[in-house]
Amino acid sequence: MFLGWIIEHNLFSQEFEEESQDEINQFKLRQMTGTQIYINWDSVLANDMLNNEGNQFTMYYFNNEVEWRYISDYSDVFIEDGETLYHVQDTLKTISK
Repeated sequence: MFLGWIIEHNLFSQEFEEESQDEINQFKLRQMTGTQIYINWDSVLANDMLNNEGNQFTMYYFNNEVEWRYISDYSDVFIEDGETLYHVQDTLKTISK
């Protein structure tokens, strides 16, 4: 879902855009999820897929030894009482949260 958020906020690189234009368009039309795009990229999120701002944000959001911002936000937004992060469905409805 994170790659979808990156696409939604235009934090991807020009190279990624050139190689994934059809997928990006499908995502923006809600015909494809960010996870599906991620899987098409062999389940890899590499720094060359992101622009400078996207890389800075990702480093801040994921690489913090003190606070796991991504997991904390993910839990707050998607997890209902009694569920775990593994219960979250990757659907077009979830993207809008």
